Amino acid sequence: MSAEKREHPRVDIVDIVAEIQFLPEQEPVTLATTNISMGGAFVACDPTQFPTLKRGSHLQLRILTAAEFGEDIVAKAQVRRIELGKLPGRTPGFGLRYFKIDMENTMRLSKLIAKSKS
Repeated sequence: MSAEKREHPRVDIVDIVAEIQFLPEQEPVTLATTNISMGGAFVACDPTQFPTLKRGSHLQLRILTAAEFGEDIVAKAQVRRIELGKLPGRTPGFGLRYFKIDMENTMRLSKLIAKSKS
């Protein structure tokens, strides 16, 4: 999706990782976050390592920002896009959209985005 069509513009970020818990009984997996917005995030990984994760799957997302903001950013997210990275310039991973995030986490997310823009 082009930037012009996005409801929330993405911001490239570095050195921010996210823990993703696919099912409540599974241990979280730590992945690099490559860009973020008020509506979602992209996590880089080899999607073939997570064969049960499909478009529309729900997961728990924890963006590890406690060192910077005192607490992590926590949201429930849905897989909106699976990028296999087969096209030049495309990073493999998952495009996620938040569908449940409370006000405190929204405020921390806003601070992270503002900081990343500067």
